[in-house]
Amino acid sequence: ASFGRTCPKRIDGEYATDVIPPMPFENELARSVSTPELRQMQVSTLPLPPAEPWARAQALSLFAWMNNTVHPTFTHVFRASDFAEGADAQADVKKSAQARFRTYLERIQGLVAGAKPYWLGERLSCHDAYAFTFLRWGGLAGIDPKSLPGYLAYVERVMAAAPVATV
Repeated sequence: ASFGRTCPKRIDGEYATDVIPPMPFENELARSVSTPELRQMQVSTLPLPPAEPWARAQALSLFAWMNNTVHPTFTHVFRASDFAEGADAQADVKKSAQARFRTYLERIQGLVAGAKPYWLGERLSCHDAYAFTFLRWGGLAGIDPKSLPGYLAYVERVMAAAPVATV
């Protein structure tokens, strides 16, 4: 079955339909690193919790925030030279990004305060993996994980989960 989607395309004043091919998934690893919405569209047998539409939209929105805000902020910490020339300017970029990254980690700490036991409930999700990664990156950015005790306790639960603990 084709998972491609169609879209209108204007050709010489007329509308035509072209099929956009799906991303090819060669193996389970490729599936696991795709965005959850794309994965859901491509492989309908892999449910993304939660099933309720509003909760699902909220989960996708938070994942997009993690991907489009938190992650790029760390990039400014780790690769300040990509965003400024000269040691002083790079130090300013890094310092500013570290402060923003800290505020994002604090926001995540608040979000996971209600994790039962994981971000989206009983099952591990991409949110848990990303949150785990961000706290590790915080250490690289000079942020002591112990200064975020709720976040650290949550990550320790994630680390103890069977799929993660075996890695």
